[in-house]
Amino acid sequence: MRGNMKNQPKLLVVTITTILVFSVVAQADLEVTDWDWYKSFAGYAVYGEVKNTGDQTVTSVQCSVTWYLSGNMVATGSWRTWISKIAPGETVPFALQPKDIEGNVGEADRAELKLSWRSARSEPRRDVQILQSDGWVDKEAETYKIIGKVKNYEDQPAKSVVITATLYDSSGSVVGVGMGQANLRKIPPNNTSSFVISDMMNPAARDKVDDYDLDVQYYIER
Repeated sequence: MRGNMKNQPKLLVVTITTILVFSVVAQADLEVTDWDWYKSFAGYAVYGEVKNTGDQTVTSVQCSVTWYLSGNMVATGSWRTWISKIAPGETVPFALQPKDIEGNVGEADRAELKLSWRSARSEPRRDVQILQSDGWVDKEAETYKIIGKVKNYEDQPAKSVVITATLYDSSGSVVGVGMGQANLRKIPPNNTSSFVISDMMNPAARDKVDDYDLDVQYYIER
């Protein structure tokens, strides 16, 4: 779901310090639409998005990145997408935190990203939906912040409701991702809950954000 943005002055500054070669190993049914990495105070991190281009729902999507210098591996890391099931046509964000990466990414001149997954036995639930959202640059926190409200259209309580955000610049490139939770741990049927996403990866790109997508994941209380 695309969001609404408050009007903010935008300044785009691009500094190229090292020429790096990106490559993606082709995989059937899933496609890496965009990805990048950056250096944070805790180390290097990766963010991006994948799209299900097949005709089956997939799950347990693992994103693995390997960095090379002159053909020799210098770092590696892997993590699963935040959204556990991806239906055909859906695009979801992924991220690798510094704790998920081993080695010296700073030495790399090339990186390769691979995906692995399996077919899901059931379809994802999508009946907890975004009612409204708003995003802006939080100058005090030095990040991009999104607030909003979700509604449970299920006939059972929804729990562990997670909202993910993919941030785009004016050209449609991914410049960051983030995740938050609904304020209510359980949302009764036909009820709403507010949410906040403020812990964005790649916060230095906050002034480049032109639009965003939101995805929702949750579980039904049996």
